[in-house]
Amino acid sequence: MKEEVKHLWRTCFEDSEEFIDLYFKEIYTDSITQVAREDEKIVAALQMIPYHMNFHAMTIPVSYISGACTLPEYRNKGIMERLLTQSFQEMYEKEIGLSILIPGEKRLFDYYNKLGYETTFYYSKQQVKADSTHISVNPSYTVSKLTDDEWEKAFGYFSDKEFANYPLNVLHDKEHFNTVIKDVLLSQGEVFLAYSKDRIKGIAFCVPVDNETCMKEMYTDNEEIESALIHAAMNHFNTDTITIVTRATQKPTYPLGMARVINAKMLLDDFMLRHPRLKVNFELIDPLIPANNGYYYLANNECEKKDTPPDAPFITLTASQLIKFLMKGYSSDMPDRFRWFEKQNSYMSLMLD
Repeated sequence: MKEEVKHLWRTCFEDSEEFIDLYFKEIYTDSITQVAREDEKIVAALQMIPYHMNFHAMTIPVSYISGACTLPEYRNKGIMERLLTQSFQEMYEKEIGLSILIPGEKRLFDYYNKLGYETTFYYSKQQVKADSTHISVNPSYTVSKLTDDEWEKAFGYFSDKEFANYPLNVLHDKEHFNTVIKDVLLSQGEVFLAYSKDRIKGIAFCVPVDNETCMKEMYTDNEEIESALIHAAMNHFNTDTITIVTRATQKPTYPLGMARVINAKMLLDDFMLRHPRLKVNFELIDPLIPANNGYYYLANNECEKKDTPPDAPFITLTASQLIKFLMKGYSSDMPDRFRWFEKQNSYMSLMLD
């Protein structure tokens, strides 16, 4: 099956042969792949890559949809929708909380929204020039390119920063981290480490993209280290301008990824442990995952699910509205009592997209 899916990938995507080889060596397995067959061949496929995610101060399993594609002559026949619905059922049975993905094209945001996904992951871009007053070099810090014997130590620093920095953040394990590095190097990029004495104080992932240098991720202990990493990247790529991709904390922001509820009861059980004062009742209607359908009672640190409606007032939510409630904290099409906390910024990066 692997070679068939690999051939499908080549037909549907414009990735380099080197990237395809990397993906199918490091990421792909038959066990995480769903396929659709017609006319005695695979005509559509997707991978469900396991990740974990910070979710309101807890860590939950999520499934990242990757490589979703259909042969051109079999598109617009509902094959991918059936394949995704099939994958939702498998995720539900494995007690996966969320499905996440990054649409390959702008038009696909609407397509996935119809399947219960909601845009929850955004990013900002900051362009920094060499003559910026913020760029200065402190001799206390040294910056060098990541070497093979530093990968373990670099992952430890990266993992600590990634886990601590954001309340709604997709996390990389060691295998994902190593694959990201290989992808960066394959793209003629570099990973830079900043040191103070023998301790890592910063890490940056830089790649050339469309005639500019892009810093796809950066974690540091302070702004001086940030400046040192930017300065080193400018020198390495012989440029006076770098575009830094950041969490969506400043405008303009750009849509990146989407999320969908898979196991609503499990998510809400975890959610209520962190929000004891919340008290709401609602009906969830999810035609693609019927096991999610029902009436949910949220109060006193607990989520109770029943088949009968409550006596108290309630509203009806769709799967995409529930995601807004859980990951955005607000929704213009929901009552005030569902706008229960300040707007949140979910974050993911380095997803091989």
